[in-house]
Amino acid sequence: MNIKQLNELSIIDFLSKIGFEPSYKRGENQWYVYPIREPEHFPSFKVNTSINRWYDYGLMQGGKLFDLAEKLYSNQDISSLIEKINGLFLFEQQMPNRSVSAKPIWLSVTEKPVNATAIIINEVKPFGNIPAITS
Repeated sequence: MNIKQLNELSIIDFLSKIGFEPSYKRGENQWYVYPIREPEHFPSFKVNTSINRWYDYGLMQGGKLFDLAEKLYSNQDISSLIEKINGLFLFEQQMPNRSVSAKPIWLSVTEKPVNATAIIINEVKPFGNIPAITS
């Protein structure tokens, strides 16, 4: 995934995967105690779920998921950071479409008799000592 694709992933899910849960929710906003600064008593870090953006009132900064990851993991280079985020969401990216997997397989298969000619084994012989076959 590239940065543009990573920014489409949910910031809420990202925070949850790294161990942060909201202190409270109000409308489209979920409020957190900011994970980087000194422990604070009141949440000042907001994620707007409708636009998938964060804003920290203490730092007066905000942005997309990748911007947040850069702040949280400031000691990592961009490629390592992309790998880290991608790894967090890897299982979800591989999950098939639920509407497809929810359909029973047997409904999509029609049973028809197979009219293939039978294979008859008349004789069985050892391979011998041919190296290409025995190896």
